[in-house]
Amino acid sequence: MTLHLIQHADSASLENCLRHAGAKDAVLFLQDGIYALVSGKNKLENFHGQLFALADDLADRGLTARCPEHVQPIAVDGFVELTESHSPCVSWR
Repeated sequence: MTLHLIQHADSASLENCLRHAGAKDAVLFLQDGIYALVSGKNKLENFHGQLFALADDLADRGLTARCPEHVQPIAVDGFVELTESHSPCVSWR
């Protein structure tokens, strides 16, 4: 199970990530990757893995209310748990 990190608002990064991520993988949106989550939510509808967003980053950008329902907001502790339970961890740029 791989943890994919989307840290930038680049739509190409999201598309590349989703092309490589499988149903047993998790994708975490953080930092400016939160913008890719909101703008690319249509691309996420067919993804069958787990989707997470760092709750603090959603709040910092005023986008908590725009987080898609199928994306689970998590705290930093949840981020740590994901890194412990998934290997490898891939950062998409």
